[in-house]
Amino acid sequence: MNRMTKILIPGLLLLAVVCYADVEAKHLRCEYLVNPIGIDATSPRLSWILDSDARGEKQTAYQIFVASKPELLKQDKGDLWDSGKVMSDATSQIVYAGKSLGSRQGCFWKVRAWDRDGKPGAWSSVAQWHMGLLKPADWSAQWIVAEAPPAPTTGKLVIRKATYEAVEKTIQADVTVILAKQVKDNRLR
Repeated sequence: MNRMTKILIPGLLLLAVVCYADVEAKHLRCEYLVNPIGIDATSPRLSWILDSDARGEKQTAYQIFVASKPELLKQDKGDLWDSGKVMSDATSQIVYAGKSLGSRQGCFWKVRAWDRDGKPGAWSSVAQWHMGLLKPADWSAQWIVAEAPPAPTTGKLVIRKATYEAVEKTIQADVTVILAKQVKDNRLR
């Protein structure tokens, strides 16, 4: 029985490895960026790099889930987009074709690939992107303005003498009258 166990366990492990593809999508990107914020493309392009220990491995199909919450991806659900199994070796510039996306919306996604023998690989880790402001009406804000400093209370501002002198010191002009006209409410405008 001991000899049978020594043969059976490695055989089962080998079978598990053979039945499960060793391809995995890694380095997920949206619009060529890792987890970007402020994407303004309404149909962003997704990319990944296929990783495998097998020599000459290639992708024959992929599936993408995009969800509004990362919890949905843990349940293998994409409420924004489920590409279904797409027979393609493409791993770059896959155009998002799900529900319309709105300003400031967060999108979480994952992908899996099928190997050259048609076996599905593991799901990638979760990546994300966040939409920017898509319509002019979304761009709204209040101006931030510094309050004017209080007027000095220790007397009246009087311009007695003001001169303008060029950097080369070749020209000099008296600007006392012009500058005195700029005083209003005991301040220089």
